Amino acid sequence: MNRTISKDRVAVKSGYYFEIFDKSEIPDTLEKHHKKVELDNVIYDLYHGTSLEDEKTIDNMFGDRMGYAIDEHTIEKPKCALIGEDGNIFNLMGIASRTLKRNGMQEEAKEMCNRITNGAKSYDEALMIIDEYVEITDKEEMEEDEY
Repeated sequence: MNRTISKDRVAVKSGYYFEIFDKSEIPDTLEKHHKKVELDNVIYDLYHGTSLEDEKTIDNMFGDRMGYAIDEHTIEKPKCALIGEDGNIFNLMGIASRTLKRNGMQEEAKEMCNRITNGAKSYDEALMIIDEYVEITDKEEMEEDEY
C-alpha cells in the first residue's frame, strides 16, 4: 500500500467528521489538529476551528455533505522508544525515522526529517515535530506491549 501525503489539500473537522478541501479554501484562523487522517491512501493534516465563527464557516463549507468519521480514518502514531536514548537530535530523528519506516510510513519519515532539518529553530521545536509523528516512549513500555 503506497500512501502519499497531500500538500495542497487538507481535512477539516466538524464534530466527529471531516471533509477534504483545498488548503487555499480554508480560513487562516483554523488550526492544525494533532491528528492526521487517511482517505484512499492519501494522508491529510486535520484542521479545526478555534471560534464559533470558524465553526459557522466550516458548517457552510460542508454544506449538505456528511463527511467521513474521524475515528475510522485516524492515523495511529507508532510507538518509539526515545526516552533514555542519546539526546542528540540527529540520533533521535534517526530512531524516529526508522520507526516510521518499519511501520510503512516512508513518506512521513522523509517529511519529518525535512521539517526538522529545514524548519526547526530549536531543540524543543525539533522534539515537538518528532512527537507529531511518533508516540514517544521508553524501552520498558515497548517491552510491555510485546506481551
